[in-house]
Order: sequence, then structure tokens, then C-alpha cells
Amino acid sequence: MPEGTTIAIFDLDRTITTKDTFIGFLTGFLWRHPWRCLRTIGLPIAFMQFALGRKDNGWLKERFLNAFLGGVSRTSLNSWVDVYIKRVLAKGLRPGAVQAIGRHRAAGDHLVLATASLDFYVEAIGAELGFERVISTCADWTPSRTLSGKFATANCYGAEKLRRVSEVYQSKRGDRPVVAYSDHHADLPLLHWADQAFAVNPTPTLAAAAGEMTIVDWNRG
Repeated sequence: MPEGTTIAIFDLDRTITTKDTFIGFLTGFLWRHPWRCLRTIGLPIAFMQFALGRKDNGWLKERFLNAFLGGVSRTSLNSWVDVYIKRVLAKGLRPGAVQAIGRHRAAGDHLVLATASLDFYVEAIGAELGFERVISTCADWTPSRTLSGKFATANCYGAEKLRRVSEVYQSKRGDRPVVAYSDHHADLPLLHWADQAFAVNPTPTLAAAAGEMTIVDWNRG
């Protein structure tokens, strides 16, 4: 990566995409495997614990991962990944996001996708969109190549996302400017770390905290 190259960091869910990809992935898989509904019975209680502040976002997401996908083979999962990413790329992207990614690519910038969503489908989306690095939450696999239902890394969310990004790029910044894009206030640590930050169709909390950030609407082409 040459000196002076801009490092452009994009969040995925509701920044590049119009909807949350993790929930979409899970519900789509369940539609194809309806018998697994029985595994989701306890999720309302888990969500209540989260809503009451007793558990954090990573704990809740791991419970959803286990309920929907625990024990699924890599082969079975990959067959849905192929279908799902085609749907996301065809109908689930914000027009402004596609244009921004294209501008950075044309300028020769270093494209980074940093997201709390799961690696087993995010890496494929990142590759299709031309990202050179994907930083995400990684799922754990058993020796028999099935999903254990747990994370292999910490949830790549909030301060953890910044830690993961800075672990890779802090020593490489030099005179390379960092630009970051996100819709969510959980990414405020990353947005403040960047040299230039964009709040993309922001949550009310992010909009209120945006300060000198540029607020953009990527629903428009």
C-alpha cells in the first residue's frame, strides 16, 4: 500500500446495505429449513435479557447464531451463502454506497469492509464488491466442519471494531488518510479515530453526536 493511499473503511449493515444482513441471512436459512424453528423457542427470553441490559449485543447475537445455525455443515451453509449474497447484491445495496465504493476504487484507495456480521457470508460480499480487506466477527467450526454456534473471535462491534481495525492499520497509517463510513452510533469510536468520517443515513443517536461529521443520504443514486 503506497504512502498517501487513502484507507477507506465501510460498515456493512444499513450503511452499504438497506437492511441488516445477519437477520436476513438467518431468516432466509430458516425458511429453507423450517424444522429448525424448534431451536428458536428460547430466543424471546434471550432478547428480553438483552433489552433489560443484562446481556450485551455479542451475547445475544451468539444465541441467535446457535439457534438458527448451530450444527449446520459447511456444505449446507455455503449453498445458502451463494443464494443469499446474490440477493443482497441485486436488490439490497444503497445506490450511494455503490457509487462511493466505485469512487474510492477508481482513485486507487485501499478498501476495507469492517462489520459485526459473520465472516462466512461477509467475506463473499466483500470480495464481490472489490474490498481488499474484510474485518468481521468470525464463526467457530467443529472438527467435523459444522458450526459450533459460537464465535471464534470477539463480536466485531463498537470499541472491538476499532481495536480490530487499528490492530491492522495503526502502524501503517503514516501519511495515509483514513476515511470511515457508518450508519450506527456503535461505530463512534471508529468514526472519531478516522481522519474524515461520514454518517450514512444515521441512527438518531449518531445524527445527534455527528458533530463535524458529514451526514449523507445513500438511498439516492
